[in-house]
Amino acid sequence: MVDLLCRLASVKSAAITRLNLPEIEAFLVSSNPGNPFYEGLTVELANHYCEAVINEKKPLMVSNAVESKRWSQAPEIEHDLISYMGYPLRLPSGKIFGTLCIHDNKENFYSEEIKLLMDQFSQVIESHFQMAKQTEELKKALENVKQLEGLLPICSHCKQVRDDRGYWIQIESYISAHSDTLFSHGICPECAKKYYPEFDFGSSE
Repeated sequence: MVDLLCRLASVKSAAITRLNLPEIEAFLVSSNPGNPFYEGLTVELANHYCEAVINEKKPLMVSNAVESKRWSQAPEIEHDLISYMGYPLRLPSGKIFGTLCIHDNKENFYSEEIKLLMDQFSQVIESHFQMAKQTEELKKALENVKQLEGLLPICSHCKQVRDDRGYWIQIESYISAHSDTLFSHGICPECAKKYYPEFDFGSSE
């Protein structure tokens, strides 16, 4: 995706960055020749373009940093990156992950088509974050599920069951040990009449 974005925008570099306080990491970078960044590169927070996107939680476009009062001292200028466009990337929780950004070594006002492309790609990346979260939740759920399978020997009189070790135990103990089921105990109307005839439990209807 960053390679495609770099080609379509005809810029020097494209990247996905990740906030890792107190630094920003180049999480994924375009593979085009001349890209001054590499994956895993970290820089301390020091008035970077991406830092402003993260702090302000909104897109940023810098057409020419050299001629900008705010950005004339930006660290990226040392790498001949004088124009920039970045969009914030949010995790499913709403927390800022980092940015999707492009840099160029010349003045660039970026067309409406490129802005739309950045917006669409940002949404795609955020949807991947959501899918990753759901996959992790599903994985955890599956790890916690213990299924009861096969034949379960049960006594026809006392209703105890025989476990894998050959011990006879109460059925609720067996189910609790092999699933996340919790039991609460009560008494059915038939047993109430049989074992406690002196009490009036009322109609079962």
